[in-house]
Amino acid sequence: MKKRLVLFLALLPILAFASEGEGGTDIVARTLNFIIFAVILYYLIANPIRNFFKQRRESIASKLEEVQKRVEETKILKEKAQKELEEAKESAKSLIETTHKEIALLKEKYKKDLELELSVLEKSYEERMEIESRKLARETIKEFLDEMFKKEGAVLDEKSLVNILLKKAA
Repeated sequence: MKKRLVLFLALLPILAFASEGEGGTDIVARTLNFIIFAVILYYLIANPIRNFFKQRRESIASKLEEVQKRVEETKILKEKAQKELEEAKESAKSLIETTHKEIALLKEKYKKDLELELSVLEKSYEERMEIESRKLARETIKEFLDEMFKKEGAVLDEKSLVNILLKKAA
């Protein structure tokens, strides 16, 4: 049916020119030609233009939906990242507190270890001093006895020997 209408509209200007006489104005024919051209143009181009704009509208709508989905996904990811950040901050705080407690415990342990080591060193020093004083006393007694035995004819009684030893030790 469209083809018949287009054919009729294409033949209509020929009929309009045939009925017109000489010397008349051609405004009616031009107007009629323009109307016919506009109708033909409308029938030929209207559907492709509608389809183009329909597809354009649909593509814009789909892109808008896609962008909205991305925005929602981004919001969700942002919230998730913020939760993870808060959890990380909390774990960092607890880690710092734990570290401070461990530092205090280590200080206490090292302090006790140092005190124990110092007491052991002091005992060791005292024992060495005692050993050295005994050794010195032995050497002194040995020297004294060596001197006494070198001198022949010196006879000492027990009391005088103890007095001599006490003088030498002091």
